Amino acid sequence: FTTISNYQIGLLNGSELKLLWETVEQFGIEHIRFTPGSQITVSKLAEDQLTEFVNTLKPLLKPLPTNGITSIYNCNEHGECRKGCITTGKIVKKLSSLDLPQPMPARIKAAVAGCPRCCTMPRIRDIGMIPASARASTWHVYFGGHGGRIPRIADLIGEHLSLDESLALVRRALIVYQSEAKVKTRTSSYLRTTTLNSFLEKIGKITSLDSGQGI
Repeated sequence: FTTISNYQIGLLNGSELKLLWETVEQFGIEHIRFTPGSQITVSKLAEDQLTEFVNTLKPLLKPLPTNGITSIYNCNEHGECRKGCITTGKIVKKLSSLDLPQPMPARIKAAVAGCPRCCTMPRIRDIGMIPASARASTWHVYFGGHGGRIPRIADLIGEHLSLDESLALVRRALIVYQSEAKVKTRTSSYLRTTTLNSFLEKIGKITSLDSGQGI
């Protein structure tokens, strides 16, 4: 299988599904798979056809963040879920455009939930944002989650914050992590080397990034 790197695929309507199917047929793709991170992998695609394949599908693809966040999981992007209390598309764009230090020590997976049900599993992501209530006027922010073989539930680092305050907190947390974690150390592993209180104190010392600034 070949992964279409640097791109995710979102919600598709009928005409977009038709384009996907026609492209798969055109390039003789045998199988196509959608990953949990909303990327696509395909089989039987020749290496010299990859660029043309991606260009053909460009209307369906959205670029992955380039600011150090590796991927962002979100639901109810355009209001398609009847249980959703907020659309998440604009929030994802703001996360993708946060000005962050480079390079990050390891992959950063973020998740934005469209309601308190948390279908995007934000508590096992490096960054998680969950509406504080069904009214979605404020947010809870989580940091340091991880799934896989040794799972870790993320720590709650902010409660009942406005959207701007939440994004500013995410930025400050990633600045501390980027400055202290060793290469290839995920946020979950980094937080195992310190205490939550110490981490929060370091975040609080970044006074130049008050809520809403630099976003």
